[in-house]
Amino acid sequence: MIETHPLLKAHRYLLTLAAGSASWAGSREVSVVLRDGFRIEDEDVVYPDMAMRAIVQDPSPRGGRDDLGWPSLQLVVLEALWIS
Repeated sequence: MIETHPLLKAHRYLLTLAAGSASWAGSREVSVVLRDGFRIEDEDVVYPDMAMRAIVQDPSPRGGRDDLGWPSLQLVVLEALWIS
């Protein structure tokens, strides 16, 4: 489960791509985390010293630790809108 991943000691959870959404990940999920306190004008935006990291893991249930998420980010579900 991502909540116990060592990166979350210095990073905050941002989002997860579902299993199967990236062909190279196969049946695994890809979670994206940002360095805690990251600001867009910070200098660590170039590989390999990027503030953003990806964690590839087996699918797992949604965690319950809101304190590990990016501040002010709320759960959002994107839905396709069809206009006839």
